[in-house]
Amino acid sequence: MLIEAFAPLRVRVTSGEVRLRPGQPVWLDDADALTLLARGKVRWVNPPAASPRPIREGDLVEWRSPLFSNSQAEVLEVDDQGKHFLVHHPGTDKWVWLPTAWIVRTVKE
Repeated sequence: MLIEAFAPLRVRVTSGEVRLRPGQPVWLDDADALTLLARGKVRWVNPPAASPRPIREGDLVEWRSPLFSNSQAEVLEVDDQGKHFLVHHPGTDKWVWLPTAWIVRTVKE
């Protein structure tokens, strides 16, 4: 279970001694976490959702552009950091690199 302390705390759990700090969630065995929760020393933290699958060449994506509203095209290339993708833009009839943050959905994988 993922928990976070309200104040700096050092506790003994089945796996040994653990130091807990506010703002730094830690995974603990469920039994140990429930014991700490019952004492009011920690709070349960909702684990982050799994990140969506990165886009790949060949995916058909829809994006929202500030100039052209929503558009769709096939991804031709993705940069090394996965922050931009290359498409043949249907509105301009040119090859353009767009930020992945503009992607609204993957239409076809």
